[in-house]
Amino acid sequence: MLYVQLSQVFFRIGLFTIGGGYAMLPLIQEEVVGRGWLTNEAFADILAISEVTPGAFAVNMATFVGFRMAAVWGAVAATLALALPSILIVTAFGHHLARARKQEWFTRTFTGIRPAVTGTIAAAAVSLGRTVFLTDARTISDLRGPAITAGIIVLLIRKVHPIYTLLIAGAAGWIVFR
Repeated sequence: MLYVQLSQVFFRIGLFTIGGGYAMLPLIQEEVVGRGWLTNEAFADILAISEVTPGAFAVNMATFVGFRMAAVWGAVAATLALALPSILIVTAFGHHLARARKQEWFTRTFTGIRPAVTGTIAAAAVSLGRTVFLTDARTISDLRGPAITAGIIVLLIRKVHPIYTLLIAGAAGWIVFR
């Protein structure tokens, strides 16, 4: 049954991803594209929609994927399954966290995890970049998308507010892709 599959997949993603929504990207992509639930292009579209929709984007992605696969109940199953591991872990171990943060082993462990999370996010960016910018594994399909991306990176580095950068990107896309 599709509801059970959605629940299992998104529960596993929620359970085994450390580092928040961006760290979930490669695992979500691997699961939903690998299972044939979405194409890479549809995944990129859902990612873009999830980014501009209010709320945590990984939760939004789970909701959109679930809805696309099995309507409202699919969205409910995927969203709850993604959030459930965090709820259970925080409920079970939250009161120990303050004490553990003072322990050297805890600090060292999470210091080691940070670069892994950064690498995971970078891998997701490369994978999405291939989907968005390349017609095959080697050929840039159109320079307008990379130009918009480069411009937005410059704006973010210059500390332009992310809401403004999204508005600018939307306007630039509307202008250059008409």
